Amino acid sequence: MVATVILHVGPYKTGTTALQKAFSANVDLLARHGILYPRTGRTRDSHAILAEALFRGDPSGLADLARESEGWRTVLISCEHLSALNQDGLTALRGAFPQAAFRVAYALRRLVRLWPSHWAELVKHGQVLSFPGYLDRVAQRDDRPFFAPILPARQLDRLADVFGVSALHLSLYDQAQAESLDLGPAFIDDLLGLGQIAPAFATRRANPSPSGLETALVYLLGRHAGPRTNHPTKRVARALLLDLLRHDPPPWRQPLQDALAQTDRIAFDNTHPLVTLEQAALAARYATQVPEGVKAYLQADRTEVPDLEKLRLDPDPSRLLARTFDSLMSAVQPDWTPPG
Repeated sequence: MVATVILHVGPYKTGTTALQKAFSANVDLLARHGILYPRTGRTRDSHAILAEALFRGDPSGLADLARESEGWRTVLISCEHLSALNQDGLTALRGAFPQAAFRVAYALRRLVRLWPSHWAELVKHGQVLSFPGYLDRVAQRDDRPFFAPILPARQLDRLADVFGVSALHLSLYDQAQAESLDLGPAFIDDLLGLGQIAPAFATRRANPSPSGLETALVYLLGRHAGPRTNHPTKRVARALLLDLLRHDPPPWRQPLQDALAQTDRIAFDNTHPLVTLEQAALAARYATQVPEGVKAYLQADRTEVPDLEKLRLDPDPSRLLARTFDSLMSAVQPDWTPPG
């Protein structure tokens, strides 16, 4: 009988990919200590298939997960999508292990760093979204999977409702970074109590936030491609574009870099009303979960985000960039016709 289920739920942009790679690389080591990192519902390193099925309201894979878990003392499940799962999906997952105690690992990152980083990630994956547009979604409490901003208080509320507040294990991402603490060994020691094998889970940086230039380029590509282009096509074109940028710098690169440097910046800090509201909700409900660290989480911070809506290129580089976009789109979509 499974005694303990460890849910590592992220959220996004808190080192999840690096941790999952460490878990996946050490499946056999975990198994020797009675811990299953299931194959069921896992693609590559994370349990994205499982989470996405639960988002669709399809719990059928849970029976296979329960069967694979038979005879194991501890089961470790990791996917950042789980942080945004609705209560029905979380309840279904809870029901797959009715006798188990759950521990839910959630990393808090300062919103002044988290939201700009997650916005850049959404742009990287094809959303034509300005940073003010991202904050509009925050204000609207837009909570749709794969589209939504990260809303820690709401996510933690859902997790607490299903698994109980005592099941939450909150860590502070920024504090760990400031102390140069490797997230992998810390997780294995803190969540599993296996300090003797923790060094094997040393992580390497994975899925870093895109640079400002990369974010701007993919944003412009998405705007150029328009809504009629499907997501997989834009994803392939984006990969080709970034490969070109890194390996064969095109003539529009420096003009675009210069234009980006001159574009207005959006100053974003702890005084922003949305940050103030979210931090107040978190501190009121969950400060006791990180009693020694909540001050570090709430401390003043500031970042600046380029206002991509105001990004303008001179005519010649703009035409060269448009031709590059058209060439890339034609390579992945034979019937591509340039807009306008």
